[in-house]
Amino acid sequence: LTFPGSLPGDGTGTATVDPDSVGILQTLTDPLNITVTGTAEYVLERVSVTVPEDWEWSGLITSVQLEGSGFSGATFEIRGREIVVRNAAVTDVASGTVRISDLTTPVLGTFSTFTVKTAVAGGKLLPIADSPVVKVGEGVPTGIIPIALIQEHSSAFEGKQVTVQGVVTLGAGIITTARTEAYLQDSSGRGINLFSFDPPNQPPNNLLIRGNEVRITGTVTEFNGVTEITDYSVQFIAANQPLPEPLFVSTALANDLSFEGTYMKVLGVVEAIDKDQDDNDLTLTLRDDLGTVAVRVWEATGINLSFLRVGDSLAVLGVMDVFNNQSQIVPGYRDEIIVPGRTSRADGTGLVVNAPTVVLPDSTYDSLSIALSNFINEPITTVRVDVPKLWGWSGNPVDVRLGGEGIDNVSVSISLDPIDSVYQVFIRDVAITQADTAVITIRNLTTPAEDSLFSVFWIYTAGAGGRLQLMAGPPEVRVGVGGRYLIYDLQTNSAEFGGTITVRGVTTIG
Repeated sequence: LTFPGSLPGDGTGTATVDPDSVGILQTLTDPLNITVTGTAEYVLERVSVTVPEDWEWSGLITSVQLEGSGFSGATFEIRGREIVVRNAAVTDVASGTVRISDLTTPVLGTFSTFTVKTAVAGGKLLPIADSPVVKVGEGVPTGIIPIALIQEHSSAFEGKQVTVQGVVTLGAGIITTARTEAYLQDSSGRGINLFSFDPPNQPPNNLLIRGNEVRITGTVTEFNGVTEITDYSVQFIAANQPLPEPLFVSTALANDLSFEGTYMKVLGVVEAIDKDQDDNDLTLTLRDDLGTVAVRVWEATGINLSFLRVGDSLAVLGVMDVFNNQSQIVPGYRDEIIVPGRTSRADGTGLVVNAPTVVLPDSTYDSLSIALSNFINEPITTVRVDVPKLWGWSGNPVDVRLGGEGIDNVSVSISLDPIDSVYQVFIRDVAITQADTAVITIRNLTTPAEDSLFSVFWIYTAGAGGRLQLMAGPPEVRVGVGGRYLIYDLQTNSAEFGGTITVRGVTTIG
């Protein structure tokens, strides 16, 4: 990257620290020494060292000394916690040392970075590539650790057990059902991958649902540029928590691998749509004024992009993943793909539960209720509920009762699909906002005569200015002993049916 006012040579050089390991809450009796060495190509005229915020320091002029041939004749000033050295002449053969006294180490174990910046004459102070790090205590603080700290010092944390707590931004089983890959983000503004070879639908991975707040204890692992927590346990804290605000970035920052694991938003124009011939995953190329970034849409997500064309403007929300040392933004849900003026983030969003979940065959039920919750910061404005195929119903709006939040003063209409003979309940002018739960009750339903069926209530949602899209995780009702699904339901959204299932029909082409 090029910074305004900078010159070649700014931000060059290396730095070491002595000692590089200290105790917790320790008042240092000897100075901490930061030694800066330049390169053969440039002479560094200015150097700065910043003392971390969690270190106690007097900040007095008498607490700083300069040593080394590179600092012969140099002067310094103190700006808050930054020590700025001027009139230096640091090269590859003439180093300079900043000796800092009156220091007390942090109260918790951590890895502290003493940020070093350098500049040539007339240039701009810029950070060097690797500022020196001091290990405090065991390096890993006790209790809950900020994810940002793990990401900033992943090599130091590798192989160590940590505990983190945050909100799931990408749930288990969303991008693949072959293993568990999920992402968690905390209040530090950074996220991290949770990885297991175990199936996503088995404990404890079945707790890794988007919007769930969980506490994870596991081992930090580095794999192909991705910082992971493996061999973990999961403690459930709360459901339906607000997602972290996505980091709105340019394509340039969306390619900065230091943000790996972070939930972000990028806006651009679709330059290319490429389909993987092996697994049908899509890779979109988004371009803005600063470059391009890849967006990976896994087939398993069920996100339908058939409406998308090259040249469309597109906003994408998702976590930053790393593949082959390259960034890729990974959305997991329909509401994370937004075409300005054509879609809304609330399209296809929401969580549902239903009651009852088991019914007898060939029976009439006074009511079946569906509770619909919203967990994003854009309201759901339209809802459609499809009565399952083979179920009997009057199709009368009086048999639809509404309750809960965000569903007052709405309009209800009923349509019968002429091809599939399925009743569709449309509820318009709703305003189900974040953390609201609306209850939709359908009365006088008659269940199928067959006693070995799973029936699906397909639900569509849309936001203001958007279009109805299928929700993930539709409610299912077991009729009798259950057993098989209708091919109609598989055709509606095959992505909802992982693993082995049973269907029945007549062979049309042998």
